[in-house]
Parts: sequence; C-alpha cells; structure tokens
Amino acid sequence: MQSLACNTTAKTRVSSLTSDTAPTQPEMNFMLWNCRGANNTDFRRNFRLLLDYHGPTLVVLFETHMHDHTVLCDDFHFTNFYKVPATGQAGGIVLLWHDNVLAVENLAMTEQEVHVMIQVFPNPQKWLFPAIYASPHYHTCRLLWRNLMYLADTYKGPWLVRGDFNEILCSTEKFGGRPISNPRSSRFADYLNYCQLVDLAYTGSKYTWTNKRHYGSNILERLDRILANYDWITLFPEASVRHLPRTHSDHNPLLLTFHSPYPQQINPFVLKLSGPLTLILSIFSAIAGIARKVY
Repeated sequence: MQSLACNTTAKTRVSSLTSDTAPTQPEMNFMLWNCRGANNTDFRRNFRLLLDYHGPTLVVLFETHMHDHTVLCDDFHFTNFYKVPATGQAGGIVLLWHDNVLAVENLAMTEQEVHVMIQVFPNPQKWLFPAIYASPHYHTCRLLWRNLMYLADTYKGPWLVRGDFNEILCSTEKFGGRPISNPRSSRFADYLNYCQLVDLAYTGSKYTWTNKRHYGSNILERLDRILANYDWITLFPEASVRHLPRTHSDHNPLLLTFHSPYPQQINPFVLKLSGPLTLILSIFSAIAGIARKVY
C-alpha cells in the first residue's frame, strides 16, 4: 500500500484495476454536506436546489443541530433515514435515502460515526459505509481512529468512508492562517495508510471549508473528503467526486458519482471477520459511551 503523501498520486483513482469494459446501470449520486444547521429557511431553499439539480439517492448531513430529523425525510421526499440526534444545538447527523434504490442496514453509531451496510439494487454485493464527523478535539478524535483501525483489522471487504475529518494532510490543503501542525498531519496520514484508504480523485474547489472572513483574515482548508479501499475501487473504478460550490454553510457539499455493475459481473467478496460485524461495532459504540439507538 503506497503512502498517502499529499500529491497527485494520492488523489488519483486506481482505474486500471478493472480493464474490462462492461455495460453499467444509470449514474448514481451520493451527497455529503456539513450544513451547519438544517432547521432554517435558508438551508431548506439551498438543499432543495441541490436535490433538484443532482438527484442524490443518499444524502449525509452533518451538524444538523436537530434532535428529530423526521421532518427532513418527509419534506424532501426521502423514504428512510438514520439519525444521531444533536446534543443541544451542537452536532446531529442524518442519513437520508430512497428505499427503492438502496438497502441500508444500520450497524452502529456514535456522535462521530454512523456505520451502515449498503446494497445498491439489483446488485447483491454489500459494502461498508462509515460516515464520519470527526471531533476537532484530539483526544475525542483519537477514539474515532482507534475504532476505524480496529475495523480495518477486522473487516475484509469493500468500504467507502466519507465525512468531515477536521484534519488536513499537508500545507497545500490550507490557505491563510497559522502554519499547519506537521506532526498532526503526519498522524492523520498514518491513520489513513493503516486503514488502507485511498483519497478519491475530485474536481472543483481545492478547499471545502472557509472561515468566511475577508482580506488578510481569510482561511481556507480541505476538511471534507471521500476515501475508499481498493476492494471498493475495484467495484466502482469510474467513481468520481465533485466539490460543489459552497452555499448556506461554511462547508462545500461533496458529490460522489458512480455506476453500479450488473449483478452477473460481480465477483462477491468473502467477508472475513474475527467476530460478528454488528457485535464489533456495537462494542466500540458502547466504549465511546455515546451510542444512539435509532427507531
């Protein structure tokens, strides 16, 4: 596994893993957005525009600042959702999707993580999908990475990780402000390499977050990203990521686009676990002390 150095190689999809050209199903979009509040008119107007234009099958929203997310599912015509309620006016995560296109199985969740298993119909292949909202506080975030590293040791199959990591890999991912912490960036790269996660190629803005200040006080950083292991990339070699224009929030929405192969073209992966995946995930949720049960 190559080192995740911050260069063009690290951002390049491994499209050569599959050389056969085969017919594919229609294009599918997943959207990720740290929306910084989902219970206001400005969010609803901009979210509706994003949905109408891009038509995502699944959406992950971070920092919704909401306890009950039912209204989002109903008003925006999704058919199902999982949630991590906000704590007061802080946090909140929701996954929204369409049941006629996807099967989404909830495995475990904490205030930093939502782990689900995804199946795109009619493809029988399932893959792991952790959605991450990393704490900016080092000690809390370290627990998140311990969980992901344990998962990487235990789960042998395709997985896609997407989220707001509140970290940058190198100085080219930041504009303005203080210099980056090299030990912290190196530690982030070490975590990604240990989990054998590859940064998917993207188009659009180089940065995904701004402090919204002007002149000499403006700071821009790439805090949001979509990563995958080689098993997932082999399944979806044409997958691509777009950093959409920033709207409403100080974070850009991210759009993942991929084509799901027809069932007969899939060679199923063997799931190898040292214990049941639901048990493994529920254990580290319990250790975090913040596991949420979703009804």
